[in-house]
Amino acid sequence: MEFANPRISVIVTCFNSAETIAECVRSVTSQNYPNVEVILVDAGSTDGTTSQALRAAGNRANFKLIVDESASTPARGRNKGAGAASGDFLAFTDSDCIAEPDWIGALVNPENWKHNVGAVGGKTVFTDIPHERGMLNALHGALGTRLGSAGSIEFFDGTHPETAKSLPSCNAMYSSKVFKLSGGFDESLRYCEDSCLNARIRRGGLRLAYTPKAVVYHHHRNSIGQFLRWMFDYGMGRGMAMKRDRGAITFPTLLLVLVSLVILSLAIWTAFPLDILLVSTLAIYLGIDVAAALTKTRRPQGDTLLYAAAYPLIHFSYVAGLARGLARRRPAPQVRSSSVSDV
Repeated sequence: MEFANPRISVIVTCFNSAETIAECVRSVTSQNYPNVEVILVDAGSTDGTTSQALRAAGNRANFKLIVDESASTPARGRNKGAGAASGDFLAFTDSDCIAEPDWIGALVNPENWKHNVGAVGGKTVFTDIPHERGMLNALHGALGTRLGSAGSIEFFDGTHPETAKSLPSCNAMYSSKVFKLSGGFDESLRYCEDSCLNARIRRGGLRLAYTPKAVVYHHHRNSIGQFLRWMFDYGMGRGMAMKRDRGAITFPTLLLVLVSLVILSLAIWTAFPLDILLVSTLAIYLGIDVAAALTKTRRPQGDTLLYAAAYPLIHFSYVAGLARGLARRRPAPQVRSSSVSDV
């Protein structure tokens, strides 16, 4: 850290987010940090999002609203906000997130930026879901476990190492210089654009750090259908990102693909050895599934069955999206990348 209290630019993108934007704006404009500007990039909302945001920001001089209908994906909006930013560091969160008051202070803490660190991410927590919505609770709860999230920092509600492979753009801060030299977010991707940016930063010889002290609360999905569509979209984004950059390929993703292919093979072949492989794979998967459900609920109960059903729903929705993403035509490059090894 070159000097005390460097300027931080917080960038939030939104589109038709009237239900959540006010809480988000209030949380990022009232941080317990003395040198912050907030840039909200709206993609042309029609539901009153901008009026809600302006009302929440009040007359704060550190708030800037950019309305640009061409910012049709979060990646484009984030790059647009970064281009208008004056900060030494760029912090990103989403319009359905609420940042704790010390979020910026925790991310910019000099202790996080030692030893060639190019970006720092924090902990993301889902907001509470009414307990009577059992399956929806189980899906979000399962996503917060190692099995459900494959250990992803974005979802896994557990202990993480200080160094990460990738940081979610709903809770991350980048050195402005590193961000620009790395080319910013790939605007051809709707999901997992952060994975590709993070991979370029790591290839430039820089590390990604994680701190559990930087917390944002993420609004939950409102229905089972929304949740499963969300998982499908993430899988599709991962598939498209994997074709763009090998750094988006993860071992858990490959393992899920392998298990799915083995199970799918039953519909194609009926050779005896393959049947044994199929049954063995299913047995192992279901055994892990039940063990994870029992670990989450601590003892057999009604919720145990919900969790046991939640893991396969998450995995197969994600894998279906992944297959869709891999099958789609490869998008044209939308990013200009430079070396970051000299930063």
